[in-house]
Amino acid sequence: MKKRIGHKSLVRVALCMICLVIAPLSEAVAFSGAPDLRPPKPDNIDFEPVLGTYSYLVDFNNMRIGTIELAIERENDLYKVHVFAKTVNMFDRLYKIRYRGEAVIDSSPFTPVQTTVQQQVKSRERATTTTFQPGGTIKTLERKSDEGEVEYETRSIQPERFMLDPFSATYLVRGFDWKVGMERVFDVFPGKGQYEMRLKCERLVMLDVGGFRRSAWVITPKAVNLDPEKQAEAARKPQAALKIYLSADDQKDVLKIEASHMLGNLTVYLDKFQPSIIQAAAAK
Repeated sequence: MKKRIGHKSLVRVALCMICLVIAPLSEAVAFSGAPDLRPPKPDNIDFEPVLGTYSYLVDFNNMRIGTIELAIERENDLYKVHVFAKTVNMFDRLYKIRYRGEAVIDSSPFTPVQTTVQQQVKSRERATTTTFQPGGTIKTLERKSDEGEVEYETRSIQPERFMLDPFSATYLVRGFDWKVGMERVFDVFPGKGQYEMRLKCERLVMLDVGGFRRSAWVITPKAVNLDPEKQAEAARKPQAALKIYLSADDQKDVLKIEASHMLGNLTVYLDKFQPSIIQAAAAK
């Protein structure tokens, strides 16, 4: 029984770490810059994400706890992103997690159209659909269910700054021409709350990925909740130190994410990539 309780506690700690990686991290500092409703643009306007499926492994303190699959498709001027994350079988018996995310992104520039996220933690489920309208209004429909009880909540905001969703923000980051010391700032709406995201390129390193050596930019992200009350609340909580390893080549793949926290260390790293049939045919 003691061993089972220990495993359950470990899973809960690991899940907290996953949330720290997926959700924006708030820090108790004021946001900077004047309101800007113009969509941010990548440095390389010709950058196009490689189409196909990326498979990632998730380790907590060197123990495998989950997997993530991310697929990128394109239909005319729209990118479609599908994400599926889950805990591995040994953890499912204790704390089953399933995460599905779908996003539609305009390719010129990388701006959000609609995102849908479904999350299941044990018996609790939450589904959120966020629509980014042309005039800047953001509408959200959220459905929560737990043991047969269902709640619905709708939200509508008109932000003073242009907001990306986490999916389009990822591809904007991949479109920047990173150099050591370079910093980029933009705003993100992950479904609830508005954040200023600040990323800085710290250094260039070499990584072993699938038996190959690849150079990677080390990028440290920091997020600031634009609500002053939320900033004060976040100041009382321990923060995780995040590092994103982005390949320093034309593909600009996310090779690895590291999160260091008082709870432990979480690592998400690229295991394999399967190009789409269209992408594979174009490469021949």
